[in-house]
Amino acid sequence: MVKVTARENLYLLNLPVEVQGPPARAYRAVKETFERVTQSDFNGQFIDRQVAESFAGQQRTSTIMTLFTAMAILISLPGLFAMSTYFIRQRAKEIAVRKVFGSTGPEVFGRLIRTFLSYAVIAFVIATPAVRYVMNRWLSSYSCRISLSPRIFIAAGLFCLLISLVTVFFQSYVAANANPVKNIKSE
Repeated sequence: MVKVTARENLYLLNLPVEVQGPPARAYRAVKETFERVTQSDFNGQFIDRQVAESFAGQQRTSTIMTLFTAMAILISLPGLFAMSTYFIRQRAKEIAVRKVFGSTGPEVFGRLIRTFLSYAVIAFVIATPAVRYVMNRWLSSYSCRISLSPRIFIAAGLFCLLISLVTVFFQSYVAANANPVKNIKSE
């Protein structure tokens, strides 16, 4: 893209010029031709550089968002772990009674995991429309944009479920395989 300032008319003119060959040599040839024909200074630049400069802010925003996302995940893991610990301790007597009346460890484990994952699914269902709205508003500011595929949201939901499962797995496993007599005695 060539940006020209004509002395006599004092207006800006953008002229795209397609070049072939090595970029440095093509730039010199365009510059020499332009200055010879217009008797004006040449201040053109390649389109790819102009595009890169226009998206530099978006690249920085993307990097910042990635860092904040990683921090949010790292902060949420101990919170989810603490919540699962508290929840399981509150239900220790119920778990013990279930086991005394014949529930197996895998049944109790499955019940605990389903409870925690249902919370993650509910949070996902609530968050998805809000995220879709915000993303559509953000993407509408671009002339060329991608469409929001449901696969993006499904992948994000599965990632959240995986994080939740990994976080509460150990606590649920220990609670499901604990000796019910110890839990009943402590109550």
